[in-house]
Amino acid sequence: MSASSKKNKEQSSSDSTSSEDVANTMRSNTAAVTTAIGRSCRRPMSCWFSSICATWRCCACCCSPFKPRYKRLVDTIFPSNAEDGLVKSNMEKLIFYAMSSPDKLDKIGAYLAERIGRDLYRHRFGFVLIAVEAMDQLLKTCHNSLHLFMESFLKVVQLVLESQDPELQILATQSFVKFAKIEEDTPAYHRSYDFFVSKFASLCHDNHPNLVTRRRLRMAGLIGIKGLILKAVSDDMQVNIWADNNMGKIIPSLLFNMKSKDFEDDSKLKDSQTRLLLPGAVRFTENDLESSMPNDVATECLRELINRASFGHLHNILKPIITHFDLHRFWEMAADQTGDNFAIETFKIIMYSIQSKPAVIQILMNHLDCVAKGRRELENCASENKIKVQTGIVNVLNEIIAIPADTIGPFVLGMINSLLQHLHDSINNIQTQFVEEEKQFQEAVINTLGEFTTNLPDYQKIETMIFIIDKAPPALCTSATEQQLQNIILKSLLKVTTKYKPVSMIQTFPSTLLNQLLTRALSPDPKTRLTVQKIFHQLLDRHKNLPRLIKPVTVVPPETLTIEKADRYDINFMRKHGHDILVHIYRNIQIESNTKENFDSIFTTMSLICVEMNSDEVLIDLLRLTFALQDMAISRNFNLSDSHRCYIHSIVAGFLHLFSHLKAIPAICTHVEQVIKTRVDQAKYLLPEYCHLANNYTCGELFISENGHNQRENNNKSKENSPSRQNSADNLVADELLFNKQVISEALQTTGHDTLALNTPFQSNCDVDSSITRSTSDLNAITVEIDSVNSSPGTVRKVPEQEINFNTFKEVLINPNRDHKQDLRRRMNLLNNFKNSKFEDLVENYPKSKKSLQEILLDTIDKSFQAQETKVHQNQMIQNPSKHSLDTLDHHDQDIISIVNHRSIEGNCHVYDNPLLSLCDISQINSRAPPLFALRFPNLFVY
Repeated sequence: MSASSKKNKEQSSSDSTSSEDVANTMRSNTAAVTTAIGRSCRRPMSCWFSSICATWRCCACCCSPFKPRYKRLVDTIFPSNAEDGLVKSNMEKLIFYAMSSPDKLDKIGAYLAERIGRDLYRHRFGFVLIAVEAMDQLLKTCHNSLHLFMESFLKVVQLVLESQDPELQILATQSFVKFAKIEEDTPAYHRSYDFFVSKFASLCHDNHPNLVTRRRLRMAGLIGIKGLILKAVSDDMQVNIWADNNMGKIIPSLLFNMKSKDFEDDSKLKDSQTRLLLPGAVRFTENDLESSMPNDVATECLRELINRASFGHLHNILKPIITHFDLHRFWEMAADQTGDNFAIETFKIIMYSIQSKPAVIQILMNHLDCVAKGRRELENCASENKIKVQTGIVNVLNEIIAIPADTIGPFVLGMINSLLQHLHDSINNIQTQFVEEEKQFQEAVINTLGEFTTNLPDYQKIETMIFIIDKAPPALCTSATEQQLQNIILKSLLKVTTKYKPVSMIQTFPSTLLNQLLTRALSPDPKTRLTVQKIFHQLLDRHKNLPRLIKPVTVVPPETLTIEKADRYDINFMRKHGHDILVHIYRNIQIESNTKENFDSIFTTMSLICVEMNSDEVLIDLLRLTFALQDMAISRNFNLSDSHRCYIHSIVAGFLHLFSHLKAIPAICTHVEQVIKTRVDQAKYLLPEYCHLANNYTCGELFISENGHNQRENNNKSKENSPSRQNSADNLVADELLFNKQVISEALQTTGHDTLALNTPFQSNCDVDSSITRSTSDLNAITVEIDSVNSSPGTVRKVPEQEINFNTFKEVLINPNRDHKQDLRRRMNLLNNFKNSKFEDLVENYPKSKKSLQEILLDTIDKSFQAQETKVHQNQMIQNPSKHSLDTLDHHDQDIISIVNHRSIEGNCHVYDNPLLSLCDISQINSRAPPLFALRFPNLFVY
């Protein structure tokens, strides 16, 4: 290596020596010629010298022996014929010279740029390709002094890109990509890429008639943008790439190619492989030309651009995207679920590529607010488009909201509040011609609210539910707008509950949420009541039993259910809130506007409570509610239609059928199956599978009338399933068609269950204090013991049995064959009498005593005076016992004293006076009563 360099140095020194000799010879010749001419012409020497010297300098520049060495080396790389390509041996000399003299790089680049500009002007594209190839090789080898060569290189690339030839534009793009991959040690503060941004963006929109050329030009533009991103973003000093004007060109170009469908059919590309390539043109790789498609490359560029963007540059990227979607109406396409989903796919790419994901959602929410604000300012003719734009934005939010996962948590309440406000505005601004569009928008908002809470923790989901239901109007709202708003908000809450997985009922139903739901469970609107019941279903269903309990069944066995024993927390919850829930079910089922869906939802709620709160106490309470519903359906005190009564009977039958299979007690199963079979034979309309047949009959055909005869039998005796029986005046259905509480109670008692609470009537108007934990059965009992169970939480208090005393044994001895059923019926009648009768009727029917009130008062006063006299006499005896002799005693007292003395003598017993009797000075101790130890207590007194 040293020998070659030494040889080159000697050659260069010899060349320089020869050139100096030539110059000296020329100078001497010029001087001789000048002297001769001066002598001959007799003119001044300066005139001739100046003219000849100027002419010589001009001619010397045109001759290669007089050019600088770098220019001569550059000229040698070009062949005489452009088709021969670059002269590689001379190119190696130029590279060696550039590496040996790095200060000449800028001059070499400037000279190459000059030659390229001249060749472009003369349309000698072959030499342009050779010059560009030479520039690429110099760029690749001269890393140490690259900053001296960059400006000339970029100038060359710019000149080539400005040409109209597609191949030259592709060649210049590839050269720029090579430049972008090189890492610079020194940042260039003065460098600008505005021209390249504009040029590459224009290439991305190229519309060349040849499909292959169009694809290659668009690929060149996309690869150029990719190189531009790689170069500008990696350098912290090159911040101008994030400017709004640059992003306004790059982002739409990428989106245009992502959406373009010009190259979907690969057969078009294979059929048109006629490429107009110039000799020596540098092509893309086979992967870029054959396998890659513009939409794939554009997607990759967008991902890389977003991934490299910082939080401060995020708005500069999203603003052109949102503007592009507004101008090309991509939001409206996203509003239609069956339409184009380009907006959704684009924002999914953004969400998976960016780090600050919540910021993207916040920017979309702000744009949604701007669209809503602009909608209020527009006329009605443009309002429809704005509704679709809002729907499209919400659909995009619905698809991307689950991507941030846990990072969306801190912003969820603010975003939910904004969506609820949009719901409120949608209901207030609803118009006749845009009803369907408004419904689509509301449905999109509801789905988005559910997706907002998908990845939230359970406690935050509960807070979200409370926050949503607090935004609803009052439960007893009357206006149509408020009622519609309440339905929409409850549907939103229902969507949120579908994302919640209940574990403990105490955590699932906080008092605030439960009270709000129970209040709206009695709403006048049947849709509202149905939605509330569905919310209960989602919050109660812990073991995914809801699909198997949608509607009651009696003809076929119920499906297999997942049942788990209730823990003490669930039992405490039912003791505290269970009565409220059951009372609201009882009241809800009485509402006349209930539909079949409402009745089925009530059955589902009861069944879920039975399955999820699997405890004996809860089951007994549900049975009490069930028989209360049956009594309601057969009682004339309730103004219910025939179809309404049939639906209630169907709920009772369905629940008891489910209960019998859950408990699997033979006596209960037999009784339930017998009643169902009887109904199938005589009254199918009392079963859930046939209760819809009740609508086919007129009023009075289904149940027994007041005079005891079935009107349907009188009208049409030939009709099938006509109950031709005579019933009592109180019930509307025959006894054999009803479920017997006593049979079920005895069966439960036989298997060891406590059935005392089952015989207690269901109280539908009892207000429960939620601060006290107590059993629902105890709350509805006649005598309620109010004691504290906080000292032993979770301990189930035993229900007190019937008290057994002396009167009970006496009654057994007197009447051993008494009827227990008759006694129970008598007690129930007495209880119902005091419960339902008026006070005036009770006073009138109560048996009067023989004595009047005045006589009773006089007797009471006399007895009180006698008691006082007796006390005074006893006090006197205590104070002066010696003054009272036995003569003052009556014969009865004397007999007692003699008996005591006689026994004491026989048994050697000594009778002593009270040693403390002398201390009992009543006047000093107590002026009103004797001391405690001086009193005579009864024999049964417990000390």
